[in-house]
Order: sequence, then C-alpha cells, then structure tokens
Amino acid sequence: MEAFIYGRRFRHALLLAIAAVLIIAAILAATMGLYEVSIEEGPLETSQEVFLLIAAIAFGAAAFHERQAGRMAAFGACVLSVVFFLRELELPVSGPVTAYLNSHAFRWHEGIVVAAIAIPYLAARWRYIPAYVDYLRKLHAWPYVLTAVLLLVGEFLDGRYSLAGIEHLPMFLEETAETVAYLTFAFAGCATFLAAARIGRRRAADNT
Repeated sequence: MEAFIYGRRFRHALLLAIAAVLIIAAILAATMGLYEVSIEEGPLETSQEVFLLIAAIAFGAAAFHERQAGRMAAFGACVLSVVFFLRELELPVSGPVTAYLNSHAFRWHEGIVVAAIAIPYLAARWRYIPAYVDYLRKLHAWPYVLTAVLLLVGEFLDGRYSLAGIEHLPMFLEETAETVAYLTFAFAGCATFLAAARIGRRRAADNT
C-alpha cells in the first residue's frame, strides 16, 4: 500500500487544484447563473465526468504496477470510478440503448454486475484485509474520506430548490461538492499511479 500514501506535496497540489476549481465555479456561476452552470450538460457536470475518467484510467494503470493489497485497492478504485462515471453520465434518449442507460433497470443491473465481480474478488483476497485496517488506522486514507464526505454533502443538498432564499443555490453547491470530490479522487488516482510506477521501476532495478 506504499503507493497509496499521500505526502505534503500531494496535499499542497490538491489544495491549489481545489481552490482553482472553487474560483472557476464561482466565476461561472456569476457569469452564467447558478442554474445554467449546474445542469446536467453544464460545465460542472462535464468536469465531473472528465475527473472520473482520469481516475478510472489512473487507478487501472496503477493496478498493473501494484501487488497484493495495493493491486486490489487500485482495481477497486478503478471499478468505483467507472460506476460513478456511469451514474453521472446523462445521455439524451435517442434510441433503445440510451433509453436503457438512463433507466432504473440499468442501475440495478450495474449494481448486480459490480457485486458479482466484487464479492468473489474480495473472498479470494480476504487475507489482505489486515493491510487495509492498518492503512485506515494510520489515517493514510484521508483523500478517500474527503471524497466520501463531499459526496454525502452533495447527497444532502440533492433535491433542494433554494437555500437562504437563493434559488438554485443548493443545486450549485451540490454539483460543486461533487466536482471537488471527483477532483480529489482523480488526484489520488494520478498520485497512486505515479508512485506505483516508480516503485515498480525500483523493484525491477533491485532484481537485476
């Protein structure tokens, strides 16, 4: 799990990226309006999809360099990125395929497929659980905790029309929270991939 440990440089870079996203979101809201910037095809939603694609690719690539518990964690994060991406993806209905992708049936089928993959995978690698417990105990998982908290904030704001008398403000805050959450996840994925690749090269050098 060495590649999943995030140091000071990561924290500083992430803080700068979050600040940039918040500033850009505020500027877009001021120029486009709270509703327009937050709708399904708006800039915040599009950014979320981009961040999730980056996270899926980065974690997937990291899985090839990782071993044991690290590979399992990277694979799980890759699958989770894809699940969130499909959840955020909103395609205009133009035929049976897009109608299915926008249906509740697809969400159920998606969950069944993920469970069918995850349960046997976890059962076969149960011996790695102590490594994850130790990882959590040492507070190395803080980027993922931050991601989860921001998604919970977004879920809390979902469906609210106004806040403090301002129409569409909850919608804007929800999408902004989700954007920062997925940015954090993508940042963690990229950092994990770079660290895993570096560790892989070091192992290869040690074996020569």
